[in-house]
Amino acid sequence: MKNNEVDHVVIAEGNLTKKVNADYYIMAMPVERAAPLINKEMIQTDGRLAFIKDLAPSTAWMNGIQYYLKDDIVINKGHIICSDSEWALTAISQLQFWEGFDISQHGNGNVKGVLSIDISNWNTPGKFTTTKSANNCTLKEVHKEVWAQLKESFNVSSEVLKDDMVIDYYLDRDIAEKSTNDLTKTELTNQEPLLVNKVNTWSLRPDASSYIGNLFFASDYVRTNTDLATMEGANEAARRAVNCILDDSNSSEDECDVWKAREPWCFEPIKWYDQLRYNKGLSWSIKTPKILKGLTALLVGIYMLTGIIKSVLIKYIFDPILRLLPNMKHKTEKVFILFTMAITLGIALLDATLNIGYQSATILSFS
Repeated sequence: MKNNEVDHVVIAEGNLTKKVNADYYIMAMPVERAAPLINKEMIQTDGRLAFIKDLAPSTAWMNGIQYYLKDDIVINKGHIICSDSEWALTAISQLQFWEGFDISQHGNGNVKGVLSIDISNWNTPGKFTTTKSANNCTLKEVHKEVWAQLKESFNVSSEVLKDDMVIDYYLDRDIAEKSTNDLTKTELTNQEPLLVNKVNTWSLRPDASSYIGNLFFASDYVRTNTDLATMEGANEAARRAVNCILDDSNSSEDECDVWKAREPWCFEPIKWYDQLRYNKGLSWSIKTPKILKGLTALLVGIYMLTGIIKSVLIKYIFDPILRLLPNMKHKTEKVFILFTMAITLGIALLDATLNIGYQSATILSFS
């Protein structure tokens, strides 16, 4: 540190270290890796950085395993939550999204399907091939128990998964076995835990900027509109960090776009009812007045209909127009503005011609 700014960083490469100087520094790493790098001098300059050390334990294991199969099993078009699984498994069949990709040209040529699994509970005992928790299993034991739990979840009305389908599997390389004092016991380590947003931890999270003039943060624990440990949250944090650098350097370049998280307005009646109960000191209840259920169902239908209309407009009107236009900054927004102006003028012209009256105002408001 020098003059309330980072003077340099030291990078280790094998047994060698080297000093690196830069104008700006971005700490783009997970919270449990960032915390040990926050030293006393940094905290003296920006006391809020001490909270990163308090936030660092707010992590849990959520790691993946992939199965390479003889058959392409398309169980569902999207993610699958195995809510009955002991290890909180979620799954997705990959090849349905790999358009134009011939997997037979890769590997040994026998793989026809890829099933990706997230294991989110590593502390609960297994049920089928082991009674140990996942973090106390060997890597092979994790594979066997996960596959058994998948079969229990999927093989309900028919045998979707069979043992002879599995050609190979790959467990996240960040999961590794470690030696213990008890030679009969196995434990696993995890080099890549996941940030968990616990209650009242928002105040512990840093902004993209800091009182250290040339130090910025870009990771999923940074305060963002996304407010969740996801790649979208990390992406937004990086955009904010870039904007901070552009501002500090008085750059004339356009800032990165940052979007607010939007919630479907069709659930407002249910949210209002939950807030009403909360204000009265009542606990959450699964029982909702029928009139609110009916209103919400109606609004959900309208919301879905508007989404379909929007998708059709984008696919058959906006996108073709954009392809005809030369490359320009924010041309999507410009086309949208021009299109909505055309709709507004069209409704106004129709109103003036037919003397529709208040109905046109209703249509404009809905639009």
